[in-house]
Amino acid sequence: MQTNSQSKPKRPFGVSLAILTGVTVFAILPLLITVLFIYLNNRVYLEGDGSFSGLTFLGLSTPSVGTYTAAAILFLGVAFFAWRGRPAAMRFIFPLAVFIMAILMSVLVGVAGSSTGFQAGIDSAETARQVFREGYVIVILLVVVYISWFFNRWSARAYYRGYYTPEDLALITAYQQDLTV
Repeated sequence: MQTNSQSKPKRPFGVSLAILTGVTVFAILPLLITVLFIYLNNRVYLEGDGSFSGLTFLGLSTPSVGTYTAAAILFLGVAFFAWRGRPAAMRFIFPLAVFIMAILMSVLVGVAGSSTGFQAGIDSAETARQVFREGYVIVILLVVVYISWFFNRWSARAYYRGYYTPEDLALITAYQQDLTV
């Protein structure tokens, strides 16, 4: 592996993994929920005979699904530029976008789980939804921590900067020496 100060750093595997994980959690899953919501909305509300009026899917309303969709599409744009590595500010913008999406998704998942007690009726799927919400929030937190951690590593900094510093070259040399021992 040639490591001179003129070589452009390649995208580290951890950056690729962080971006793909972020896209999966903050773009693909919300878009799948949107597609499922639209399908069920068309199937139940429009084709039904009115016997399902008042039915909500996972407690989501049309505005919250619209917010999911808009945020997921914006996040895909940010992730595209983070994948390209340009502009260099994406090293800061992508983790910030992940943090904003984490807050937004946690709030939307929390709002989707709120019920008004017995006035809303008895729902046999409430326990399953509660487990899903708690698990999703835990996954969101883990993804935020991983992306924040990896985007602050020296290899990610070098990739977004576009060149190696002398300190980076020293780390690479030390790593190569550890491999040969």
